[in-house]
Amino acid sequence: MKLRSFLLVLAAGALSLVAIAAAGVFWILSDSPLDLRDGGVEAHPEAAVFVPRQAPLMGSLLVDVDRLVAYRQLLAPVLQRSRSYRELERLKADLLDGTRLNYARDIQPWLGRELTFAVTSLDYDRDPDNGVQPGYLLVATTDNGDRAREFLQAYYSRQAAAGTTDLVFEQYKGTNIIYRRPVPGYQGSDALASAVVGDRFVLFANHPKVLREALTDVQVPALNLLGSKPYQHALPTLTTPRIGEVFANVPAIAAWLAGKPALAPPESEQTLTVALSVNPFGVSAQTALQGIGTPGDRAPALHEPVGALRYVPAGSTLAIAGSDLAQLWADLDADFAPASPVAQLLGQWRDRLQDGVGLDVPEAIFSWVHGEYALALLPGSTSDSQGDWIFVAEKVPTDDPEATAAAAIARIDRAAADGGLGIGTFSLDGRAVTAWTQLQAAAPVDLHTQAGLQLDARVKGVRITVGNYVVLASSLAAIAQVSHDEADSLLARATFQDAIQSLPDDNDGYLYLDWRGSRANLEQQLPLLRAIELAGQPLFDHLGAVALSSRGSQDDVRQATVSLRLVGTE
Repeated sequence: MKLRSFLLVLAAGALSLVAIAAAGVFWILSDSPLDLRDGGVEAHPEAAVFVPRQAPLMGSLLVDVDRLVAYRQLLAPVLQRSRSYRELERLKADLLDGTRLNYARDIQPWLGRELTFAVTSLDYDRDPDNGVQPGYLLVATTDNGDRAREFLQAYYSRQAAAGTTDLVFEQYKGTNIIYRRPVPGYQGSDALASAVVGDRFVLFANHPKVLREALTDVQVPALNLLGSKPYQHALPTLTTPRIGEVFANVPAIAAWLAGKPALAPPESEQTLTVALSVNPFGVSAQTALQGIGTPGDRAPALHEPVGALRYVPAGSTLAIAGSDLAQLWADLDADFAPASPVAQLLGQWRDRLQDGVGLDVPEAIFSWVHGEYALALLPGSTSDSQGDWIFVAEKVPTDDPEATAAAAIARIDRAAADGGLGIGTFSLDGRAVTAWTQLQAAAPVDLHTQAGLQLDARVKGVRITVGNYVVLASSLAAIAQVSHDEADSLLARATFQDAIQSLPDDNDGYLYLDWRGSRANLEQQLPLLRAIELAGQPLFDHLGAVALSSRGSQDDVRQATVSLRLVGTE
């Protein structure tokens, strides 16, 4: 059996099950008498003592996966229960295919409450001749050390019987290690190593060197993740009960995903720590980001929903709303390197916004927005079209006449005129609409007969003023969806309200994504997304919407909350 398949049986077999369970359990937790009613448990990963402090990634499941699955099966409606059972059986069949292992027989009897997977290093042997060899470690707690040892003995005995590997038993720092080594003449790449530590932990690694390092780290606190200052600094900021926890070294995880070797240590460690919880609407995550941006404390800027969302159409598939866009853009530009995925994505959005009117959008538009703002994308008429955008900005008083909204709009008009666009005003549903247009022939012109002398005005952008807000859009169709009635806005949409339900009242604004409405378009723009969806299919099949909100920073830790709104499948 391949090492990757074996690790999937233990890690993905439990972590993917929790994704399925979360997709069904969220609607019953409010009535459950069990200890997950508050979203999870207070514990942090015990296995952090085995993970090196420089590890690119650690992810932990902190609750009994079988209990989560039982919630779904026992309390869900009959039709939902049947569908859940089929999903579970399909997942088990996929994960165990070709392994000759049975989860209920071989793993469930000894598997404890916690399961932790870590990428311990980007290249564990640092041998340039064999390329990049990441180190992988899986740590499971157990309440039955004897059953765990029996499982390991049975598993390795079956492997030895195949005649392609020899079993090696080794004592290392007081712990018995067992691993397999290819027999002479057989070139195998798998060197799975395992150990049971103190009748409490069962360790699996993709190479004995990785396992030995874990056993060294547990005895030297300065070497393991639990003794890491960034990790210890982040934990007090994660205050909600949790079902899982993730720790990522941001530059290292980017290198791992790109298949690159180890990076030089940065001047400041850039880390992200996440606590995952369940709630009546799905799954939420508290995040703690360190080492990015200007250090210091900053309170949330908003204490109520962003008023600009009243003018964002209910059908928007993506919306970003907050206050002081000028400062936000300056922070993003300073915090992320030009080659980073975040910077590239922001650049794509910027290019798309300025393509219509030929403006430097950050300078011409974002720079004067110091009040509320909302930026939204509307779905296209077909799956291949990009759709339209809408931008809403609050007009705020200022002593600088050049910094007013009126002065900024005047500069935009001049830039549009200099770029060859016409500027005209007309009425639409009783509103004065200003459009930037480009004239072009409606059809090929015959200069001899003068036939076809008709002009079309191609709309490059439009704007209106609604109350104390300026609204800009990429098309007339988009601006026509800006309603006078708040009931027709995104702010009043039930899906949006459900998605932000678990976000804090005090925040810096929202990022909202209608996953089902934007999935096809995102898959076209981000090819890697399909691979991510395949790995997390049970979760993505039930994902309805995503919402994110920043909560300022405390003790140099940037805090945010992410909400995953889960729904049933059709």
